[in-house]
Amino acid sequence: MPSSDRVLRRELAGHQLGHLVHGVDVLGIDAEPHLPLPEAVRDVVASPAERLHLADLAALDHRTHWDRLLFCVKEATYKAWFPYTRRRLGFRDAHVTIRPSGGFAVRLLPGPRIDGVRLGGFTGRWAVREGIVLAAIATAEPPTPACPTTVHTPGTAH
Repeated sequence: MPSSDRVLRRELAGHQLGHLVHGVDVLGIDAEPHLPLPEAVRDVVASPAERLHLADLAALDHRTHWDRLLFCVKEATYKAWFPYTRRRLGFRDAHVTIRPSGGFAVRLLPGPRIDGVRLGGFTGRWAVREGIVLAAIATAEPPTPACPTTVHTPGTAH
């Protein structure tokens, strides 16, 4: 088994995500080399607010390539999103907040409506090990609603 596969399995097990695979509704995993993201790619992937967030993270920890992690989280988000919705999701359609402790939150902009419910986003875990950055979203439920109420869609019953 390649080293990155071992790291992924260990990280998923360590964050108790591995057991969800059999009963999972939403799953998005991405692994990337832990290298700086090319500036031109970063400018496409990161919003101005996310670039400020990356600068704040870099001030806390200059060894982590936060821009590559942001890319990885957005890729995992798309992988979780598309099978559930069958809709395109661009890099700027999601705002990511990375927690240095190994978690992240993704807010969908604006939260789209699926079956009359406006969706808010995802949460997940990340890790950097053995030169690989990993991001994983796994839940036994659909993406989080933006609000607990169902939005009425014209042409549907209340």
